[in-house]
Amino acid sequence: MILDLTSLSTDQLRLLHNLSVKIMKDYNLFIEDIYAKTNKKLGWTVNSLFSRNPYLSDLFINILYLVFIKETLETNNEIKRIILLDNRIYRTLCKYIKQNKLNIEVKYSKKSKAVFFYGNVNPFLRNIYISFQLLLNKKLYNNSKRILGDEIRLVDIFFDKAMFVNGKFNDKYYHKLLNYFDNSEKSKIYYLPHIMNVNNLSYFISKSKEVGINVLFKHDYLKLQDYFYALSMPFRLRFVKEKGFLFKELDVKDLIYNDFKKNIFNTSSFYGLLNYRFVMRLKLRNPENIIIFINWFENQVIDHGLNKGFNDFFPNLHTKGYQGFVVSLDYNSYLCPTKLEMKLGLLPKEIFICSKGLQNSIKRYNNDLDVRIAPAFRFEHLWNRDSTEKYKFNSEKYILVILPFVYSESIKIINEIVAIATDCLFERIIFKLKFHSDLDKDKLLSLTGKLPANIKIENGKIEESFNSATLIIGNTSSACTEALACGIPVIIIGSRIGLTQNPIPPEVNKLVWKLVFNKEELSEAITEFVFSNKLNKETVSEISKEIKEKYFEPCNREAIRKFLAF
Repeated sequence: MILDLTSLSTDQLRLLHNLSVKIMKDYNLFIEDIYAKTNKKLGWTVNSLFSRNPYLSDLFINILYLVFIKETLETNNEIKRIILLDNRIYRTLCKYIKQNKLNIEVKYSKKSKAVFFYGNVNPFLRNIYISFQLLLNKKLYNNSKRILGDEIRLVDIFFDKAMFVNGKFNDKYYHKLLNYFDNSEKSKIYYLPHIMNVNNLSYFISKSKEVGINVLFKHDYLKLQDYFYALSMPFRLRFVKEKGFLFKELDVKDLIYNDFKKNIFNTSSFYGLLNYRFVMRLKLRNPENIIIFINWFENQVIDHGLNKGFNDFFPNLHTKGYQGFVVSLDYNSYLCPTKLEMKLGLLPKEIFICSKGLQNSIKRYNNDLDVRIAPAFRFEHLWNRDSTEKYKFNSEKYILVILPFVYSESIKIINEIVAIATDCLFERIIFKLKFHSDLDKDKLLSLTGKLPANIKIENGKIEESFNSATLIIGNTSSACTEALACGIPVIIIGSRIGLTQNPIPPEVNKLVWKLVFNKEELSEAITEFVFSNKLNKETVSEISKEIKEKYFEPCNREAIRKFLAF
């Protein structure tokens, strides 16, 4: 009998998901144990090992596969061959099999890239390039001066080009935040942007001036020695104890060291250190006039650097973390802070979420967190819709496909849709692809080949797309739960080889959404939602109202002004 991780059954995928939830608390304790074996330099607080972020570190998913294999072998002694996704856990698994005297052959489908060249050199060179660009822009533009005025609110944000169009600032994070304040109050609100691509830095500097918003650019505060500090930090990280890396009786030392070496010069960690040094410089220049800092809180390493800085250099400052999204807290468990992160000062003093229904879930690993509710800025349109209007099932059979921000996942979904769209049952249905704003649409389409005639590209705003969609297909995105709140049924496409990123809270009524893992299940779900009369408009409308009230806090003037301490 063969256990093939490249082709797990639907039942096995569900077991894998349940196991990931089951072992997460133990994994968090294991992370604490790893930290205890380090020299505890600041760089460890922004290191991939302690991020718990699956987009940054493979450690958890690798350990999960090992535990899954171990538990499967304990209940099935007929397995004689195991096929792995790649060679990352091969050595550790073979060691376990040898120690337990099992007669099992282990193979892997592909070999992962060399750790040293791909994991170390390229990111380090990229960090040097980033340093050069930030220093150059400081010299040429010198945009940020001292913050003017008192009682300043500092608001953490990400900038992208779509936010600056036709001389206007289109805030996709806090939406119409500035509309709730007069000009004198706006002068007390400063944005603190993180810019993903430093090649666009001069663009954002000029556009910020053009649209008339207050912006504090971190690089204008940083000095040459700060870049040397961040670049050299990885060389100062050490393990002081190199034994005892056991998880569920599995020796995972090799996995820990491989992850450490692979990500030691990770650019997110580099930015985390620069964020810490920025706050230190900010303290020297503006020690008294900032009264509140709002962190767009995804609990990533860049957030750790900022929050650690404010906790160290502005210990009395009111800091708030804001999570303005509804995503999978099982897959993205790093969004739920741990006691270790609190102990190390990596968190804001208060955490605000936009969903009453998730308040307890955020505290699943740490009951001491101060979790509060704030307006759902990005979803304000939900409360501007007529709640009494029943959802209309469109005769055109228009299905909106919302693609995630990861290229590989988007390609998989597009391939699934192409297979369905060319089926004779659905050839009259129009499928519209909605691309994530962080993806290069042309690049993605070049990787998927020519699309069938009934697959179109949707370019409008997501809330506008909802106005005429019959059904939503996707995963990962908050837009899936947002669509349910608009009265539109949703199909989540699950992963066939790993954990599924289902953003819909498990408590949501399953009459209006389905999780599918293959073409057959997807076909059945589309047929049920689009062609059958099983789901009526009144039922959809009632469920959508419940979802909106539970997971999307309304935006109003009083709540927004209170959030910014006005």
